Amino acid sequence: MLCGCANLERGTQASWVEVERVSMSDKCVRLHLQVEPPQAVMRLDRNAACMARCCWVYGDKPTVITLDFNSSVAREFGETGNTAVFTPGKVNITIGTLLGTGYLRVKAIPDVISRDGTLKLSYEGMFGNSR
Repeated sequence: MLCGCANLERGTQASWVEVERVSMSDKCVRLHLQVEPPQAVMRLDRNAACMARCCWVYGDKPTVITLDFNSSVAREFGETGNTAVFTPGKVNITIGTLLGTGYLRVKAIPDVISRDGTLKLSYEGMFGNSR
Protein backbone atom coordinates (compact mmCIF):
# COMPACT_ATOMS: atom_id res chain seq x y z
CA MET A 1 0.00 0.00 0.00
CA LEU A 2 1.36 3.38 -1.00
CA CYS A 3 1.98 5.92 1.72
CA GLY A 4 3.15 9.41 0.89
CA CYS A 5 4.22 11.66 3.73
CA ALA A 6 4.36 15.44 3.64
CA ASN A 7 6.64 17.51 5.87
CA LEU A 8 4.71 20.64 6.84
CA GLU A 9 7.85 22.76 7.17
CA ARG A 10 9.29 21.85 3.75
CA GLY A 11 6.08 21.27 1.80
CA THR A 12 6.15 17.62 0.80
CA GLN A 13 8.38 14.60 0.36
CA ALA A 14 5.96 12.91 -2.05
CA SER A 15 5.90 14.74 -5.37
CA TRP A 16 2.13 14.33 -5.77
CA VAL A 17 1.12 15.75 -2.35
CA GLU A 18 1.33 19.50 -1.77
CA VAL A 19 0.50 21.30 1.47
CA GLU A 20 -0.69 24.71 0.26
CA ARG A 21 -1.77 26.24 3.55
CA VAL A 22 -1.51 25.55 7.25
CA SER A 23 -3.82 27.01 9.88
CA MET A 24 -3.15 25.87 13.45
CA SER A 25 -3.41 22.07 13.18
CA ASP A 26 -5.39 22.14 9.92
CA LYS A 27 -3.83 21.75 6.49
CA CYS A 28 -5.05 22.45 2.98
CA VAL A 29 -3.72 19.71 0.68
CA ARG A 30 -3.69 19.46 -3.11
CA LEU A 31 -3.07 16.25 -5.02
CA HIS A 32 -1.02 16.37 -8.21
CA LEU A 33 -2.04 13.11 -9.86
CA GLN A 34 -1.28 12.03 -13.41
CA VAL A 35 -4.24 9.82 -14.36
CA GLU A 36 -3.75 7.16 -17.03
CA PRO A 37 -5.65 6.92 -19.30
CA PRO A 38 -6.09 10.72 -19.41
CA GLN A 39 -9.79 10.58 -20.40
CA ALA A 40 -10.60 9.10 -16.97
CA VAL A 41 -9.87 12.42 -15.25
CA MET A 42 -12.76 14.03 -17.17
CA ARG A 43 -15.15 11.97 -15.06
CA LEU A 44 -13.91 13.51 -11.82
CA ASP A 45 -15.00 16.63 -10.01
CA ARG A 46 -11.47 18.02 -9.83
CA ASN A 47 -12.40 20.33 -6.92
CA ALA A 48 -13.77 17.47 -4.80
CA ALA A 49 -10.77 15.33 -5.82
CA CYS A 50 -8.43 18.01 -4.40
CA MET A 51 -6.74 18.33 -7.78
CA ALA A 52 -7.98 21.76 -8.96
CA ARG A 53 -7.93 23.31 -5.48
CA CYS A 54 -6.73 22.23 -2.08
CA CYS A 55 -8.93 20.38 0.43
CA TRP A 56 -8.78 20.90 4.17
CA VAL A 57 -7.62 18.16 6.51
CA TYR A 58 -8.73 19.07 10.01
CA GLY A 59 -6.51 18.28 12.99
CA ASP A 60 -5.81 14.62 13.55
CA LYS A 61 -9.04 13.44 11.92
CA PRO A 62 -8.34 11.55 8.67
CA THR A 63 -10.04 12.81 5.51
CA VAL A 64 -11.12 10.38 2.78
CA ILE A 65 -11.24 11.58 -0.82
CA THR A 66 -13.07 9.25 -3.19
CA LEU A 67 -12.17 9.36 -6.86
CA ASP A 68 -15.14 7.80 -8.70
CA PHE A 69 -14.15 7.14 -12.29
CA ASN A 70 -17.42 5.38 -13.19
CA SER A 71 -19.92 7.84 -11.71
CA SER A 72 -21.27 8.89 -15.11
CA VAL A 73 -21.20 5.52 -16.92
CA ALA A 74 -24.99 5.11 -17.04
CA ARG A 75 -25.55 8.67 -18.29
CA GLU A 76 -22.82 8.44 -20.93
CA PHE A 77 -24.07 5.06 -22.13
CA GLY A 78 -27.63 6.38 -22.33
CA GLU A 79 -26.54 9.46 -24.29
CA THR A 80 -24.05 7.92 -26.71
CA GLY A 81 -24.59 4.17 -26.64
CA ASN A 82 -20.96 3.53 -25.65
CA THR A 83 -18.61 4.40 -22.84
CA ALA A 84 -15.52 3.20 -20.99
CA VAL A 85 -15.72 1.39 -17.67
CA PHE A 86 -12.58 1.91 -15.58
CA THR A 87 -11.01 -0.55 -13.15
CA PRO A 88 -10.75 0.17 -10.34
CA GLY A 89 -13.87 2.30 -10.55
CA LYS A 90 -13.18 4.02 -7.24
CA VAL A 91 -9.98 4.96 -5.47
CA ASN A 92 -10.12 6.09 -1.84
CA ILE A 93 -7.30 8.38 -0.73
CA THR A 94 -7.02 8.82 3.04
CA ILE A 95 -5.11 11.84 4.30
CA GLY A 96 -4.33 12.26 7.98
CA THR A 97 -1.71 13.66 10.33
CA LEU A 98 0.67 11.31 12.10
CA LEU A 99 0.22 12.08 15.79
CA GLY A 100 3.00 14.12 17.35
CA THR A 101 4.79 14.78 14.07
CA GLY A 102 4.70 17.36 11.32
CA TYR A 103 3.92 14.73 8.71
CA LEU A 104 0.86 13.79 6.72
CA ARG A 105 0.08 10.20 5.91
CA VAL A 106 -1.51 9.61 2.52
CA LYS A 107 -2.84 6.16 1.60
CA ALA A 108 -4.53 5.03 -1.60
CA ILE A 109 -6.83 2.01 -1.63
CA PRO A 110 -6.55 0.11 -3.90
CA ASP A 111 -2.84 0.60 -4.47
CA VAL A 112 -2.88 2.16 -7.96
CA ILE A 113 -0.82 5.32 -7.37
CA SER A 114 2.93 5.16 -7.94
CA ARG A 115 5.43 7.20 -5.95
CA ASP A 116 5.57 9.84 -8.70
CA GLY A 117 1.78 10.35 -8.57
CA THR A 118 0.77 8.29 -11.60
CA LEU A 119 -2.63 6.68 -11.10
CA LYS A 120 -3.06 3.81 -13.58
CA LEU A 121 -6.45 2.42 -14.50
CA SER A 122 -7.49 -0.23 -16.96
CA TYR A 123 -10.71 0.02 -18.93
CA GLU A 124 -13.15 -1.85 -21.12
CA GLY A 125 -15.55 -0.37 -23.61
CA MET A 126 -19.31 -0.75 -23.27
CA PHE A 127 -21.05 -0.68 -26.62
CA GLY A 128 -24.75 -0.68 -27.35
CA ASN A 129 -26.93 0.24 -30.25
CA SER A 130 -25.81 3.51 -31.79
CA ARG A 131 -28.40 6.25 -31.98
